[in-house]
Amino acid sequence: MILRLLGGSDSNGKGSSQFLGEPNSGLRLGEHERHVVTLEKEDLVSFHQEDEGIVFDYLWVEDSLGRRYQLKDAKGNIKRVWKK
Repeated sequence: MILRLLGGSDSNGKGSSQFLGEPNSGLRLGEHERHVVTLEKEDLVSFHQEDEGIVFDYLWVEDSLGRRYQLKDAKGNIKRVWKK
């Protein structure tokens, strides 16, 4: 599998993402291979010029075919990070 983007969105669907691996080729994972990303509070907010900011409620990854996959238990884990 080739993962291209790691992203998040708020409950209204407004979101933001960043590339995984190289922008043109992505991050290639072999069978049963994992990639671990540790997120801190500041990683769960995205700022854009036209917005005050987006606080993520959901996290997802996008593959090289443009399919998005919600990360399991992301919403609950995000709540735990904000309580710290």
